[in-house]
Amino acid sequence: MKTVRLVLAVLALTLIAPWQSAKAADVICYNCPPEWADWARC
Repeated sequence: MKTVRLVLAVLALTLIAPWQSAKAADVICYNCPPEWADWARC
């Protein structure tokens, strides 16, 4: 029974993990140096 739970947990993490990294790309950095946050010159 523990093996089934482990397999289901790993499967759930593999399905959820890609969405979490996509959300991280949208985070606004308020405490980073100006040269990191200078998107106008990119």
